[in-house]
Amino acid sequence: MQAGSGCDSGCGTGSAFGNQTSVASHELVETVTDPEVGIATVIGKPLAWYDASFGEIGDICNGQQGSIAGYTVQQEFSNKCNNCIVTPPAGGCGGGGGGGTCAHSDCTTGVAPTSGCNSCVTTICANDSFCCNTQWDSICVNEVTQFCGGVCSN
Repeated sequence: MQAGSGCDSGCGTGSAFGNQTSVASHELVETVTDPEVGIATVIGKPLAWYDASFGEIGDICNGQQGSIAGYTVQQEFSNKCNNCIVTPPAGGCGGGGGGGTCAHSDCTTGVAPTSGCNSCVTTICANDSFCCNTQWDSICVNEVTQFCGGVCSN
């Protein structure tokens, strides 16, 4: 990327092309969700989607990447899922099996849920921060039994 772009020293850990598509997806989503952010003088109209603490929709998930059709994209914040996502999880957000207001069921791998979205997730994240900071992987799913007494049928 060009000198002075903010990414000239690196925007991500992937290839130059992957970093470019991630940045482009971030900006594209913000253009769609808040096209008048540059002319706003207050937090309110004409802003459409803006958080006073975190900024625009892409800023909340800055640097969290995923993939669509082989292209690297940045995850974007979903109000419905209350999490950074690339696409909604199968079955939607907050599905059954202990999902509550979590991004997905405790028994399903996926994006890292927000600690506190249900009591089991809170317990697991207190014991294994990877699950809420990075990704809810198969180890996190197995911890449902270990820490919560739940049973996940795989």
